[in-house]
Amino acid sequence: AKKLGLHDFRWDWSPPFIISSTDPNVLYVGANYVFRCRIGGPLQNGEVDHACTVISPDLTALQDKTPPPVGQGHYSYGALFSLAQSPVVPAVLWAGADDGPIHVSRDAGRNWTRVDGSLPAGPYREGVVSKIEPSRTNAGTAYIAYDLHYRDDPKPYLFKTADFGKTWTNPPLNCAPGKALFPEPNKLGGPVKIGAPHFVDFGKNMEHSPDGKAYLVGHGASEPDMEDRVANLSWITGDQVYLCRVTPSPEMINDAAQYEYFGGRDEKGKAVWTRDFSRIEPLLEWDNNMGCVTITYNAPLKRYLMCVTDGTNTVWKFN
Repeated sequence: AKKLGLHDFRWDWSPPFIISSTDPNVLYVGANYVFRCRIGGPLQNGEVDHACTVISPDLTALQDKTPPPVGQGHYSYGALFSLAQSPVVPAVLWAGADDGPIHVSRDAGRNWTRVDGSLPAGPYREGVVSKIEPSRTNAGTAYIAYDLHYRDDPKPYLFKTADFGKTWTNPPLNCAPGKALFPEPNKLGGPVKIGAPHFVDFGKNMEHSPDGKAYLVGHGASEPDMEDRVANLSWITGDQVYLCRVTPSPEMINDAAQYEYFGGRDEKGKAVWTRDFSRIEPLLEWDNNMGCVTITYNAPLKRYLMCVTDGTNTVWKFN
């Protein structure tokens, strides 16, 4: 960094990197600067030949200031935490730091503009830019999320721009602490718990979704549980697997009224879908052996692959 006349390079605990959408041999990597790295072939010493170039100024709020010592309140690394490239116009790059700033480049990294200044005032403005998701249809549209859980603030901070960050809006969300999308067990208002939910992986742009909808899979248990166990109905354990689906958009996904739930099968074996959460039925049952579940569609095999992990007192039985 000193040889280049730059600030010391700073890296977050999990520095962001993305593969170029136009060249699989190009990586974008984030420190407090953005690097463009070209990957070559293997070298005799076992390493991979590569060359990295700094393509941005320091994109953090910290700049060349000395960070506070670790342990004295919240510690920011003064580094980038998120990177994204527009799938519509590859020259559009986004970068978000762990101390608040958001920048966009519209010319493949030659020039960068800070765009978080037009966000509404709030404590998140100095938080971690945990995710940037560019639109798949409009180069100037992107969604960004701030994370403040390290400040004991669990609220979701989600914003949308449609003009490369000149203005921002709050998409209408129906999620907030204490207002979960799916009800908790009976004692808290609902018959089951959809624990640790994951969206089914249908491939790039959900190209293998059977009906264009996003499917969400989770685990849970019925109430009352006739054969209870320690930590059942927790985020890692349950008795059943449940399935629901929704039209994929940030507004729809965060509105519980838009979901349909798997409600079993009719006399012909056809899946029944219902908007009444109380009529949800398990997709699979295995008492005291269910837990975190994910599903991926394998296109060459034309099969769905499901992985279920029971994360507590039966995990030792798996081989």
